[in-house]
Amino acid sequence: MVAGENRYWLWTWLEEHRVHSIDAAMKALNRTAAIDNMRRLASEWEPTLGQPVTGTAIVVGAGLDLCSSLQCPRPECQKLAVDRLFRRAWYYFDRIVIADDLTHDVAHHWDAAIADDLHDRLLTRIDVLLYIRAIGAEDLVEFREKAVADKSWRRMLAESGFSDIVLASKETLDWLLREARVDIVTKADSIIEVTVDHPDFDVSTTIQRPHFAIKTAGELRRLAVKEIWNEHCRALAGDV
Repeated sequence: MVAGENRYWLWTWLEEHRVHSIDAAMKALNRTAAIDNMRRLASEWEPTLGQPVTGTAIVVGAGLDLCSSLQCPRPECQKLAVDRLFRRAWYYFDRIVIADDLTHDVAHHWDAAIADDLHDRLLTRIDVLLYIRAIGAEDLVEFREKAVADKSWRRMLAESGFSDIVLASKETLDWLLREARVDIVTKADSIIEVTVDHPDFDVSTTIQRPHFAIKTAGELRRLAVKEIWNEHCRALAGDV
């Protein structure tokens, strides 16, 4: 068990309400007292989001960030990402840093407008945390607020000493355009759903955008792949 005042609040909540499974979590989330306690714990822990992490840490990429739009949202996918990273990083780092998108919303925005979304996100986070605990890696994981890079990710990476990534960006994008599987579906409400999948790039992401005035499927394919690649680069720049 992780000790200390900076311990992630959801670990404490799981223990206080004896949650050892998703079924138990679902029952607890139906109790007003459990939700009130959750909101209190999240509010008290929230200042920790901005504190530095002690020891030698690795900041996970978009594939494991549990709040990232760049990875599969299902717990099964996130557990697979845990396995892939932890078996490589376990012996080399004191902490594995993952972005947190729950604390602020739980503490301050638990209302009818987003209650269902919060409920689903909490169950996913709890499922993954229980898995992390089951494999004995609870004391490795820290949750923090990550920086968000804007469209100037090329400048940010270059200034941080990663000009080689910037230089390789176009080549990588061209490679993805050649190799990635892209499925395009136009929905009834004029929303285009684009799924880009490539195992070597470790991405299977669906994006939804308003219907663009694009003449060909090839143009839409390029737009979707470019958007996802740029989003990965922005996430990388934020991590750096």
